[in-house]
Amino acid sequence: MLAEWTEGEVSVAMPAKDRHQRVVALLSALMPFFVGARKLGRVSLVPFEVRLGPAGPSREPDLFFVTTGRLEGLTDDRFYGGPDLVVEVISDDSVQRDCVDKLEEYRLAGVSEYWQNSLPSGSAITVQVKLCSA
Repeated sequence: MLAEWTEGEVSVAMPAKDRHQRVVALLSALMPFFVGARKLGRVSLVPFEVRLGPAGPSREPDLFFVTTGRLEGLTDDRFYGGPDLVVEVISDDSVQRDCVDKLEEYRLAGVSEYWQNSLPSGSAITVQVKLCSA
């Protein structure tokens, strides 16, 4: 189960379903290969805490990317600040949380790009790219 800290409260999400995990597995295989080959920075994946501000909120995105120049915010325990890219795979029970709540939190934390991957009942994956910074 996933637990995240938001507005002074712990929110608990249901365990991810198989299709969700397969999409995360695919992205977690491809993205680090691309980023590593080009020495762009670091890709981390769930479960790993991202502390978006000094007093929270604290999230665990499915994947996130931090450029080489910002790796000082990465410790063994968590990343402090807004990553350069956040990727979430949207599940049925997380639409409001991922598409509305987290979008605003990531924007306020300075996340540049937020990829929302939805899993409709068919076999295709829909990716919406949200540019968070103005």
